[in-house]
Amino acid sequence: LAAPLAGGSPTTIDATGFLGVLTRDGKTALYSTKSHGWRRSPLVAPSPLTLVTSGFGGLWSLSPDESWVLFFNNLSPAGGDIFLASAVAANAPLTLSAAPTGAFTGDSFTSSSSHVLYSTEFDSCTQVGKFQALAVGSSAPKLLGQGVWSDWALGGSKIIYNDNFFPTGGLQFGRADIESIDLSSGAAPTRI
Repeated sequence: LAAPLAGGSPTTIDATGFLGVLTRDGKTALYSTKSHGWRRSPLVAPSPLTLVTSGFGGLWSLSPDESWVLFFNNLSPAGGDIFLASAVAANAPLTLSAAPTGAFTGDSFTSSSSHVLYSTEFDSCTQVGKFQALAVGSSAPKLLGQGVWSDWALGGSKIIYNDNFFPTGGLQFGRADIESIDLSSGAAPTRI
């Protein structure tokens, strides 16, 4: 159901819908189904479109341009599996981490929505993992760091992250190398 904030009768979008989000303009719902699918529908004159037919366990995040969705099928104490799919058209999801040890240590997309940012082999004790960047439309991620604790998307496809994190006083304190990269340039990261 979608209900206007100003009041009025709610609209049934999809009787099989479960949890979802609205696009920023408030005109479209993106939601999971009780049968583990992922759908999109306009709020006015609902017409659900199935984007992912099965295996949608929950939403990790939506890209800034609302064109891509990151989702999981299985969660574990060490993270979850990670899949990338279109939030606009039906297609087969791309597996980013088949093992349930994938995680996000900060921003999950660049500001331009051109790259996905995620960690694999995440260690729930040290809170670090192998930090990867994947150009949307590609299937070969770029390994950026082995022990990344956090990352931040800057403008465009620029990011900054810490690598080689070593806790020195619990997980709130530690030492790390600070690195930056513009993923559109193809250059190696720069240690700050």
